[in-house]
Amino acid sequence: MKPMKTVVVGDNEETQVKIEVKLNRWKRQFGIESDNKQKFVDYLIRRFWLVRGTLVDTAHGDHKNASAAYVKSLIEESQYWDVKSEVNDVYSSIIEQARVADDYSYKPVHEQTISDDNSEQVMFNTYRAPLSSRKIPTQSEIMLWEAFWLHLLKNEDERKQVQQWVASLALHPEKRTGIAILLHGTSTGTGKGTLGEVLTELVGRENTAKPMNAVQSLTGRFNAGLEGKVLFIVDELYEGGSFKLANGIKGKITEPTLEVEPKGEEMRKINNYCNFYATSNHLTPLWLDDKDRRWEVYSIEYDEHTKDKHQVAIRAFRKWFEEDKAHAIAVIRELLMAVDLASYQPWMDGAKDTEAKRKLISNSVSSQEDDFEVHWNQREFDEKMVVNMTEVFADEGRRISTGQRTSILTNLGCKKLDNRGNVKINGIQSRNWWITPKGLSVGISVNMNGREIGDILSTSHPDVTEVTYNEESETLVVSTKTQF
Repeated sequence: MKPMKTVVVGDNEETQVKIEVKLNRWKRQFGIESDNKQKFVDYLIRRFWLVRGTLVDTAHGDHKNASAAYVKSLIEESQYWDVKSEVNDVYSSIIEQARVADDYSYKPVHEQTISDDNSEQVMFNTYRAPLSSRKIPTQSEIMLWEAFWLHLLKNEDERKQVQQWVASLALHPEKRTGIAILLHGTSTGTGKGTLGEVLTELVGRENTAKPMNAVQSLTGRFNAGLEGKVLFIVDELYEGGSFKLANGIKGKITEPTLEVEPKGEEMRKINNYCNFYATSNHLTPLWLDDKDRRWEVYSIEYDEHTKDKHQVAIRAFRKWFEEDKAHAIAVIRELLMAVDLASYQPWMDGAKDTEAKRKLISNSVSSQEDDFEVHWNQREFDEKMVVNMTEVFADEGRRISTGQRTSILTNLGCKKLDNRGNVKINGIQSRNWWITPKGLSVGISVNMNGREIGDILSTSHPDVTEVTYNEESETLVVSTKTQF
């Protein structure tokens, strides 16, 4: 039942009559006196934005487009105004005073508007910040937290490293860590999944991606699931994932911008704020080479002697966490404030070397194609923007078919230059040239002509010294300090 407002009628106390008046939600919130009308109008002005000239409703963080009829219905519902002309006047006032943004953007900061890279446009920030309240933990809560971590990671240095990653992600989501965390081991119920749930609540579910097929989302063509995310969870990597994931995810971990291609839409460039957390119950869920600087790997195991104590500690923490997640996250956020981040800069230092990672590398056994991918990647994958398929495979001393070569380059995230062989780069027709992830990240696309490719190489490739293009022969000649 709606609350009632008692109105007294009449001057004589003996003849007073009480009339119960039902108040709508707006009058309950802002009051029924005439001077409170403006408070309601001010609320609507703050609530609605004009983005790209379209009215956007920011209530509950949904950022949905709003029609004129919808806004007017809210005004009419308030019952502050009696006639249509008054409603139209209030609506006009809201439109005239609504805050304006040129376009949408996503940056994990609390500001509702941000500037674009050139500071020429005001961008409406679609980031939805999680609750950031903090609560002083009780002694029992501190003990639960410490017991959880002591059993999750027995090694003190490793425990500190992962806690730093968690604190950086939770407290400074605008600073992408530039490394991915993998917790794996054959033991079950170790707390890996619980930590993933904690991370999700810390950064906000709206800012977390946890797709059913995470590997496909990371290595497939349509990768728009990374847009508007701070955390990407790869839940349960399976045995024998090959080098496809390790290579396909590289740029997504480290590059400040990404090319995303939603289904049915044009490819576009976005700022990359995504951090990656992966778990597995397998011994070799990911194949890595000894040059990797992106994955930080930790073994999470218990033996029969420690199993009971381990699981009791994890269950006690999870029970406390799930009973009141809002309270638990406020306490955890306070606890993370004590983590020392003064010298923590993984985006500069790379992933920490761990015993678990060394073992994972030594166990990374692959097929002929996967083995080649590692050696080729060590040599040139990170530097080159376009590669000649024939030259790439020339020195391997092994027979790899054209189909296998195509599969390998595709698995590595490369795309074949596609303009029917008309363009020549250094005399070699385009059908032999492939664009690497590095090349894709700087804007080279599959249908570009030689002049367009040359323009990008001349400004983006540090080794390029000269670029010339012959219109008649459609030949691009690229000179470099080292072999191209």
